[in-house]
Amino acid sequence: MNARRDVLRNLALAATAGVLRIRPTLAAAAEPPPETRTLRLGQLTGICIAPQYIAEEFLHGEGFTQVQYVKEAGRVATNKALASGDISITAASLGPLLVQIGCVISKARRSA
Repeated sequence: MNARRDVLRNLALAATAGVLRIRPTLAAAAEPPPETRTLRLGQLTGICIAPQYIAEEFLHGEGFTQVQYVKEAGRVATNKALASGDISITAASLGPLLVQIGCVISKARRSA
């Protein structure tokens, strides 16, 4: 019941903000630019990665002057590049990452 009320309250606030033309960008304009101006993204294939390409324009608006796409040979190579710092961020599903973390914990417990 509370969830329904929260949704209705948030919708009412959003509608009021739209009517009053309150823009959240006014508050964000005071933020300093990012410390790192270059952002390296893991480049993968698939329709689920499309938001990453669409976000490039918004990333420039946030102060990233250079957005680079680093092509890796598959998800495992991309995860390794992310872990080593060769890429900054990537779109990833959580399952394979948890499995990798679980394997490391499992191996550590066996050797102890």
